[in-house]
Amino acid sequence: MSLTSSQKSIIKATVPVLAEHGLTITKLFYKNLLREIPSLNDVFNTANQANGAQPGALAYSLHAYAQNIDDLAALSAFVARVNQKHASLYVRPEQYEVVGRYLLAAMGNVLGDALAPEILDAWTAAYWQLANLMIAREAEIYSHEATWSDWRPFRIVRKVHETAEITSFYLAPTDGKRLPMYRPGQYISVQVDVESLKYSQARQYSLSRAARVEGDSYRISVKREKGLSVAAAKADGHNAEDIQARPGYVSNVLHDHKHVGDVVQVSHPAGEFYLEPTSGASDVESASYRPDHPVVLISAGVGITPMMAMLEAMLCTSAAQERVDGYAGTNNGSKAKTVGTCPFTSDGDANANEALKTSGYTGSTSVSTGLQNGHASIHTNGHTVSPSPQSKNVTISSTTAPKIHFIHATRSSLHIPFLPHLQSLQHSHPAQLRLTIFNPSPSPMAQEGLDWSFRERFSIKRLQKDGLLDSALEDEGSVYFVCGPEGFMADVRRGLESAGVERERVRVENFGAGV
Repeated sequence: MSLTSSQKSIIKATVPVLAEHGLTITKLFYKNLLREIPSLNDVFNTANQANGAQPGALAYSLHAYAQNIDDLAALSAFVARVNQKHASLYVRPEQYEVVGRYLLAAMGNVLGDALAPEILDAWTAAYWQLANLMIAREAEIYSHEATWSDWRPFRIVRKVHETAEITSFYLAPTDGKRLPMYRPGQYISVQVDVESLKYSQARQYSLSRAARVEGDSYRISVKREKGLSVAAAKADGHNAEDIQARPGYVSNVLHDHKHVGDVVQVSHPAGEFYLEPTSGASDVESASYRPDHPVVLISAGVGITPMMAMLEAMLCTSAAQERVDGYAGTNNGSKAKTVGTCPFTSDGDANANEALKTSGYTGSTSVSTGLQNGHASIHTNGHTVSPSPQSKNVTISSTTAPKIHFIHATRSSLHIPFLPHLQSLQHSHPAQLRLTIFNPSPSPMAQEGLDWSFRERFSIKRLQKDGLLDSALEDEGSVYFVCGPEGFMADVRRGLESAGVERERVRVENFGAGV
């Protein structure tokens, strides 16, 4: 039921009150809710409760909702993110009733007599207006996954250390049933028991490779979250008694206590940050791109994970088309039997050799590929080998395939996952893929132009200065996907907007604390 004009006026009048007391309300709401209904600890993020992110996100949401009560379309992107996350956690309609009851009670506890009956009635109506919209949208999401409507047990079938901080987990359903495809960039939720908490926790992890037609497994690549630096917090003036490191509950369980053969609970793929081709104008709201325009993938740290799926998917889509056109790993024009499969998907420590074999190169390799200006070479046992003539069976024509610029920012050479695989992909697609690495602390063995492009922190201005964004900036159909720490994503967006890129052509991934 829609709000009356009188109720909308009341809601708008409470905006200043929410600005002043919203965080107090949401903190009390979560405290009472989780104390009295502890089973909901399985749903809410305990770490974000402790660091204040979740109460802060809810307080912001209430304030934004009140501000935009006359124009809910302004909140559509935010609501869509929350819908997807709710669906990945299997939030149910009956839980909205519980949340509404405790939230309105917290308002009354904090505001006291100031929450007059007509104000409470207006906020009750406003809450259920939004709740019903979200329940309906989430029901629609669930309907698309009719055969996967709850947590599903998956077995860890492979565990690969990508860097000192990031480990890839290959997950296969214990029932052996075929897995649904997913859009590159989407995530799954993984739920594990946390012994120190005595209840379960779930976190969202991007699927870090393109979907496999075989439908046998998913891959996530998880960074170990060390938690708050206690020393740094003390140096900033925080009370030592209030400081706890709070390392990532789920990431540390996965890294330290989950091994090959162990079982975790997994949700269906979700998320609105994804990439898919379109033949029409670029529709950034659905994260689509036009194959004849540049696509720029910009990441930092573990933000590289959804970008790997996007990159592989674009190359696989193009390679499949090449197979249909007669370039499927043979020179006689016959169509491959593997149309639709992805030979470029990275599979841990074997990925570089396998990708090179697909491109027509065989032999022992130590991959070190040129990163700038599309030049590439492979170093094999001390000798430099140019791309094999057979590599045309996977090198895609730049006139029909997306022009991809993969840009990654890292702290040092020790923290770059998937680099051999990225280098081998550039070797296979030198006219298709440009790889740029910002690395302020390369290792002594790393070579400029081979293992890193710029020995400095990431900067849009530096890319502009060297002309590395010219083709994308000059093309009004180009799109940009950005993933990394919040500050990094904000800096990238500002930099691109300063360079003349419209905001709607820049997509950022932000899991946030939406529940």
